[in-house]
Order: sequence, then C-alpha cells, then structure tokens
Amino acid sequence: MDFKQARKQFEIYKKLYLDGALTLDELIDKVDMELEVEDKEGNFWKIDEEYENWLFYDRKNNEWIEKTPPEENHENKKTSDTVSSYVTEIQIPSSPVLPENLKKFCKECGNKIEFDHKFCTKCGTKI
Repeated sequence: MDFKQARKQFEIYKKLYLDGALTLDELIDKVDMELEVEDKEGNFWKIDEEYENWLFYDRKNNEWIEKTPPEENHENKKTSDTVSSYVTEIQIPSSPVLPENLKKFCKECGNKIEFDHKFCTKCGTKI
C-alpha cells in the first residue's frame, strides 16, 4: 500500500466512524493494523487518527513523530501548482461562514465538533 492508497482508505474508515458504523477503538485498530506504509527506504508511516497528519516511526527514539512523507510532499506540490494557476480566475473565500447554531461541542470533553459529525473525534461520545 502506498501513501495515496492509505490516505484514501483512511477517508473511508473516517466516514464509517463519523456515520457510527465504527467505534473510535475500531477506527484506531484499522489505522494501526491496515494502513501502515513502508517507504522505499524501509521507514514506516501511519496516519494520526485524531489530527489526520502523517506520523513517521523514529527507530532511534522508538516513537512516532509528525512528518510529511516524501511522496505526499511531491504530490502536494503538483496539486498546489495546478490550483494556483486557477486562482486568478476563481474567487475563493478565505473561510466559510457558518451560522453559530451549526457549531457543536462535545458534552463530555468539550471538544469542538464539526456540525455534520455524529460522534466526538476526541473521546468518541455520540453527539
């Protein structure tokens, strides 16, 4: 499995979690067991379930650290170049404006929740 495939599968698992088909523990297990990527140099990578960024396994210190994989960095540059060529033609708002009633917070841990989520992404409480 490469970085792109792992990211795509993560998005599927994340949607299943947000729809209530997976528990937080099941999501974590799937990410840890199924979506680990080994790069060309033999280094291991996985996606952080909470922040959705890539983690690199540092063998020297025996820990996962946040880092951008080489392949994804290259893909992001290509996407960025393509998008910037259209910016002059399309007016993109800096941020969407949502009504206050669409913002939610978890009643258990106080975590800010996206309006369309059904479970807290931090503690797993049903919203």
